[in-house]
Amino acid sequence: MMRKLFFLGSSFLSIALIFIAQTSANSFKWFILYEPDLPESLRK
Repeated sequence: MMRKLFFLGSSFLSIALIFIAQTSANSFKWFILYEPDLPESLRK
């Protein structure tokens, strides 16, 4: 019984960590892709 609970708990924890990592990676990708236009005064 204890082994089933350990397996269930570790499975749930790994799924939760994978979900958190995936959402963090997706949101970070939008920060990389965002490139604002430079004002004319800063261009050379």
